[in-house]
Amino acid sequence: MTVNLWVDDVKDPTLLAQYLLGENEPTVWVWARTAASARMVLFSPGTRIAHLALDNDMGEGALNDGRAIAHEILQRVLDDETYDPPMYMHCISGNPIAAREIEATFNDIAKVRMTR
Repeated sequence: MTVNLWVDDVKDPTLLAQYLLGENEPTVWVWARTAASARMVLFSPGTRIAHLALDNDMGEGALNDGRAIAHEILQRVLDDETYDPPMYMHCISGNPIAAREIEATFNDIAKVRMTR
């Protein structure tokens, strides 16, 4: 099963996805409001993520923010050659420092993907 995953505790993908990501982006999203629910979708066997839209602050503390999730994806890519990371990854955080870190991690994931 292929899905588009929107990870944000506040921003509604039905209202903001096309505004934040552009008019050619998907309009149907699975909305994960917590890091735990995002992990369930991201790392569920048989689930393929086409688009991932990732916020940083989900109100759950540093271990459950968007940076931690991005790093977990990177770690999976490095440790498990069978893991297929999201095809397209978008940072939707308004926090400029967190956004830079998430984007840097997304770039690292893309680099590892290219070496496979």
